[in-house]
Amino acid sequence: MRAADGPLEVAGFLARVAAELAAASDEVELTRCAARRATELLLGDGAAVVARRRRGRLETVAATDAVARREEELQRELGNGPTLTAVRHPDGLVVEDAVREPRWPGWGGRRDGTAPRSLVAVQLMPTGLHDRHEPLGVLAVHALRPRAFGQEDLEALLLLAVHVSAAWAALRRTVTLAEAAESRHLIGVAQGMLAASAHVPVDASFPLLQGWARAGNVRVRDLAERIIATGGVPDDLELPDTP
Repeated sequence: MRAADGPLEVAGFLARVAAELAAASDEVELTRCAARRATELLLGDGAAVVARRRRGRLETVAATDAVARREEELQRELGNGPTLTAVRHPDGLVVEDAVREPRWPGWGGRRDGTAPRSLVAVQLMPTGLHDRHEPLGVLAVHALRPRAFGQEDLEALLLLAVHVSAAWAALRRTVTLAEAAESRHLIGVAQGMLAASAHVPVDASFPLLQGWARAGNVRVRDLAERIIATGGVPDDLELPDTP
């Protein structure tokens, strides 16, 4: 049923995967590792990682094969399916036979072996002290045969999901801190350019950037990058009248 037979083997497998996830340099590498290892753990035919983006939008960020990717796209087109349910439920779910599954009208496997017949899906939720407790997404493993997964598989995937969630949340924090530092640097450079090229006092430059950003519905960082690229105030921006 699983790649490992006993609890010690499962623990060893998860420890190796945790180290692999922690070494991932970006979201693509991390989620590809998660999908691949989830398939291996449950002896499935494929897996996908679906990310929950801003405003609840779901995006497939990793898939081991075309079947897994097509399956996730189909659910989003239909507006229902196991992944869309699992992202809201921390206990996960098991689909024993998609052909006979009544929970999601319009969704269901085919008997010709070209679509999943059974599936396990679990929520990815960070649990760290400094994490926002909102779902990161879903990890789903499928098989082309019916009744491939049971309760033990769900429990094993939930354990793997803990490691995936922790590594993904840590990676996002690192990226966020790096982006914040870079943003501060870019804004500081733009403020210096405004002072040098347009004689805008330093203490007035940031409120000016904020006003321009609000008027143009852009981020201050993006506006700062434009100023740096231009070497001064872009032609479409107006400086305030000086007394």
